Amino acid sequence: MLQALFGFHGRMRRSRYWAIGVGLAIVTVLAVIAAALLLPSPETADAPPTATNAAGFALLVAILLMFAWIRLAIQTKRWHDRGRSGWWSLATLIPFIGGVWMFVECGVLDGTVGPNKYGPSPKGPLNARDRRCWTGRGRESAARFVGMAPSP
Repeated sequence: MLQALFGFHGRMRRSRYWAIGVGLAIVTVLAVIAAALLLPSPETADAPPTATNAAGFALLVAILLMFAWIRLAIQTKRWHDRGRSGWWSLATLIPFIGGVWMFVECGVLDGTVGPNKYGPSPKGPLNARDRRCWTGRGRESAARFVGMAPSP
């Protein structure tokens, strides 16, 4: 699970991307709410800073940086599943169009069929989607597709 959250190698299915993304969004909102309760209110902003306020702010920054890292890691793995480099995540820096493009590419479109240069399909070698790509018939062509010898 740590590799899924923090690693930048391999591929990720859309369903897992959405599950982690939605969970991360919920936890982010909860962290911001908790930090808002810990940090000083505007009425006490002119009061001298305390160690609790500084620790609460530092904790919030650390949590948000960790969440940004996780978001970047799962986006990179979705780009890999689409057959593209993780550097495509920089497309989100383009106002409006970048975010829409990222949403469509990573959140809507299916990954490449079968293995690609970023690893094997996260759906596994034998599934209905991959079977459509077989050019031959029977177990022999299926075995060639996944790189195994046919059984007698």
